[in-house]
Amino acid sequence: MTAVMHGSSTRLLWTGVNIKENTFIFIPWNSNGEHWVLFAVDLTNNAIIFLDPLTNRSDNISMQTERAFEKINDLMKTKFNLTNLTRSFPEKCLQKDGISCGVFVCHYGRQLASGHSLLNTCSSNSMRKDIYHFILNKCRVNDANTRNKCEKCKSSDGGEWVECTRCQQWFHCGCAGTTREDADAAENFYCP
Repeated sequence: MTAVMHGSSTRLLWTGVNIKENTFIFIPWNSNGEHWVLFAVDLTNNAIIFLDPLTNRSDNISMQTERAFEKINDLMKTKFNLTNLTRSFPEKCLQKDGISCGVFVCHYGRQLASGHSLLNTCSSNSMRKDIYHFILNKCRVNDANTRNKCEKCKSSDGGEWVECTRCQQWFHCGCAGTTREDADAAENFYCP
């Protein structure tokens, strides 16, 4: 996204991407080198969602943010023929320190992509742990040695299985300390 922020060529950006297969285009933005925000192009509602971890206000947009909206609008028109994008400033949980904006940008993207509320209680430390485990477990999911094996006992033997909502790893229900019925009844299942 550096190319977009600094006005460089975007000719090769998203080459071959069929936007009809996507719901969002996420554009993390750090125009001043000090603070991350997220622009999410909502392809379903034809809108640009602006998410600044420091504020829920939409009435005091900086000139930098205004220029970013213009650049993104131009890019969406040029690359995907998207026009008349509206602006959206949803309520969200906010960072409470001066160093977690990048963590919140990752959190907002994940919440939007999974269809969850942006208002969920946010703890930057728990979000950092979630990001760490998400990255770590995504790498392990793609490891041929761990595929189709219970994450706890490492066995691929039969039985009932449950998938962790957070890390997408699979466990035997017995290894995870639950039953199939309890796991199905719960909105989310988190591994031990």
